[in-house]
Amino acid sequence: MKPKSVFLTVFIIIQFGSVTFSTSKTPDCVIKDWEKNYKEQTQEVARHSLLSKKTVDESSVFDRQSLIWNSDQTPFDVKLRRTEALLAYLKTLPHTQDLSSIEQQLQVVKSKRNTGGLSKKSATMSSEKTDDKSLYLELSSLARKATFANSLINFTDILFVARQNANRGWHMCTPNNGHNQEYGGGLYVLKNAFTNPQLVDILANSTVQSGRLAGMKLGNGNGAFISPDLSYDGKTVVFAWAQKGDAVSWADVGTYNSSFTKERSFHIFKVNIDGTDLVQLTDGPCNC
Repeated sequence: MKPKSVFLTVFIIIQFGSVTFSTSKTPDCVIKDWEKNYKEQTQEVARHSLLSKKTVDESSVFDRQSLIWNSDQTPFDVKLRRTEALLAYLKTLPHTQDLSSIEQQLQVVKSKRNTGGLSKKSATMSSEKTDDKSLYLELSSLARKATFANSLINFTDILFVARQNANRGWHMCTPNNGHNQEYGGGLYVLKNAFTNPQLVDILANSTVQSGRLAGMKLGNGNGAFISPDLSYDGKTVVFAWAQKGDAVSWADVGTYNSSFTKERSFHIFKVNIDGTDLVQLTDGPCNC
């Protein structure tokens, strides 16, 4: 019998806002990401075709499937071989789900490619790109189904924070400073993530139990969230939160140390997975 854990994973998303879920169709944000990948792979294939010799030693990469091959003429070719490689790998895992339906759908997509305008020299460049992109998106959908069939995905719920990417500053550490945030977001669980997703705001009814912030709600735009971590028994979450404050000027950022106050730094909090017993664990004029 396949083992099943209730929920043990942490996922960080970078943008927050209105979130909707549907089990009947692929979310628009996922399709947009596939379209972005198609555009990037079109450029990668074009660059590779201009190279007169192989410039990457295949032994230096973990998986050669990550490379662009000489046989790749379009992004469809890249996605097809990677999807086939994924299916081959999944079959080697214990407790693998039945992949026959996905494999049959894959053959249908391949037949469209083999019998369509993509294989004809007379096809116009514009129609070829359109057909290739359409089939690429179909392949992406099948690859997504195959990924979710992975027996290693043996959990049902996902813990994550929603946060806005703080796109300011000149150093990789800058977005992680409490005084340099776009405030908002929260701490969430996506229950039944792969069947009937339901979004749960862990802190919806929580207030800090003691200390400097006693009685305060951390959500509702009052601060910024980062770095959630789940206890091994799945009952407790620790995370970092920075209180919303006045904007920091570039002069302040330049002096660096003056930017760190206890009100404008990240501090560690602990809360039960059901939102009870929200406690502040650290405090002070630094990210601690």
